[in-house]
Amino acid sequence: MINMMLRKLFAALMLALSCLSATAQGMDIMSKPLKAKDFFEGQQLVIAEGIAKNDLNALRATYDLNLLSREGKKELTLMWFAADNARPNFEAIRVLVEKGVDR
Repeated sequence: MINMMLRKLFAALMLALSCLSATAQGMDIMSKPLKAKDFFEGQQLVIAEGIAKNDLNALRATYDLNLLSREGKKELTLMWFAADNARPNFEAIRVLVEKGVDR
């Protein structure tokens, strides 16, 4: 039951991200990848750099929901960093959702 709910949530999130991506690209918004160091510090920076490089070991090893959900600089979360339109990392989004991150 929970797996089905997670799959539906993930599918809805992917649909929303693809719509957002198309809109943002059409408006020439977010055409450059975000830089992790501009938004995060400490362990969040390590995780964000891994997301940018598609190395999700630090993300998978972190179970602190508060750390994974917390806003970094400029109010950006790891979820939104992973969904960056210039290079969305869908696997990172999936891992974040599985860990309970919802923003």
